[in-house]
Amino acid sequence: MRTFIYIYIAAAVISSFASLIMESYPALFFINLIAPEPGDKYPVGITGLITLLALLLPLILLLFILKVVRNRRTSETGYLIDNDYFNKSGIHFYRIRQMQNRLISSPVFIDNEERGRIDSGKKLFIELQPGTYEVEVGKKSERSDKLIVHVQPNQHTQVEIQIAPNGLRSKHVVEVI
Repeated sequence: MRTFIYIYIAAAVISSFASLIMESYPALFFINLIAPEPGDKYPVGITGLITLLALLLPLILLLFILKVVRNRRTSETGYLIDNDYFNKSGIHFYRIRQMQNRLISSPVFIDNEERGRIDSGKKLFIELQPGTYEVEVGKKSERSDKLIVHVQPNQHTQVEIQIAPNGLRSKHVVEVI
């Protein structure tokens, strides 16, 4: 999904600059809107930015729709507290609400096996048997360091997830609270 997003953004940037240089559509629409008479001057930066935003709008809408669908699906199937909820052992994950990677969910790995995904500002409970587990969050280069979590019988261990800037990329940081 991230590769698709990066390719789409690169194609949108290239298309907006190319259409602005050649004064072709879609930039021509905004040029005519800003400078309606032939020979009128128009701000190149603003026109290029508006064209870029117009080309990125479908991607933003797609990501928003996917997030709404994903949240609706998890609210229908998960997070239901049954009568036995407080007698279960497991880990409660909470991802702090942050702007970076807001529309992209983070995969949660327990003992190198993906056990769920969590969105910004959301909670996730994974039921586990009492014991010790290695927890990691994120994909590839953004993956957090391994965190050793001890799960006690009939208790919920709390793990907080946040995303810290790491140069041009970001890195997930997990800690037991």
